[in-house]
Amino acid sequence: MDFAKRICNLAAIPGITGDEFRIAEAAADCMRKYLSNVSIDSFGNVVGWKYSTKENAPTILLDAHIDQIGYMINEIDETGFLHFIAMGVDQRTMLGSKVRVLTEQGHLDGVICSIPPQLQKAEDKFSVPAEDTMVVDIGLSGEAARSQVRVGDYMVYAEETEALSDKIICGKALDDRACLVSILYAMELLDEEDLDCNIAVVASTKEEQGSQGALRAAWRFHPDFAIAVDVCHAHTCDSTPADGVHKMTGGPVIGVGSNSRPRIASHACQLAERKQIPAQMMGIPASSGTNAWNMQLSYSGITTLVVSIPLNYMHTCVEMMHLADIVNTGKLLAKICRNYSEVWQKEVL
Repeated sequence: MDFAKRICNLAAIPGITGDEFRIAEAAADCMRKYLSNVSIDSFGNVVGWKYSTKENAPTILLDAHIDQIGYMINEIDETGFLHFIAMGVDQRTMLGSKVRVLTEQGHLDGVICSIPPQLQKAEDKFSVPAEDTMVVDIGLSGEAARSQVRVGDYMVYAEETEALSDKIICGKALDDRACLVSILYAMELLDEEDLDCNIAVVASTKEEQGSQGALRAAWRFHPDFAIAVDVCHAHTCDSTPADGVHKMTGGPVIGVGSNSRPRIASHACQLAERKQIPAQMMGIPASSGTNAWNMQLSYSGITTLVVSIPLNYMHTCVEMMHLADIVNTGKLLAKICRNYSEVWQKEVL
């Protein structure tokens, strides 16, 4: 698998929470190479299956969300400027960003306006403007803007996701498109193998605004065990251990706590060590902030595990990952599925 190319292609496709159907079609095309019965439900969730031939085989659900952060237009003023609502975006990074407005007629590029330093007041130099004071300039008059843009249109960052080197990838929507690629790699490693469990791979929607997609999938398929694959914060030069960050190139981060069952997490760490896959641990005393939270509470309760990939600059247009962590996460997921009956089933039931 060409990891960088696959991730960059997926990241380039708009899929803001609530409007994921374009990315859902692309995810479905990727999944069909490794899985059967691939389908898209009315929520936009993409589901594919790897079935076991064993009778009454349990089911593992592997989840990665496909929605991304972005914006929604909530006003087009008489001068042609667009006002917006941010959806999960780091407010400090908005000013001066190039954005793309997704309209029924196509897309329009614009910029989030920024007052030049020479024109700023003294107090402006040390503060971040309030979101409701920011506007987007698409270079059109009020009449022209209103003829093409409507309230409710979505807007995404226009910057491309790209490989900075043969090891580092940087750009928008790595959260969580890269995690879907790690799951697909696991399926590639398990190709042609008859496992002791069924695997349901879910590319879920609406995670950034409440995890409703994963909640529906968990209710619909009622798996015996579910793994949420998401991102966590990686070390930066200014971070400290108290920030709860993890080493980039240190491998997948296995959560442990009420939302990521401790005994299961322990088995996952032992499995990684035994198979010489680098891995790290993360304490999660309450909600993990991932789809595991809603999946755990679905139906009569589902055993969950959180596996995360270290990421820098989360919820910006310059998210950064190391390809080795994506690869090793896929390897760990494959080992978990392959060793289900040996290590996991007695713990899950």
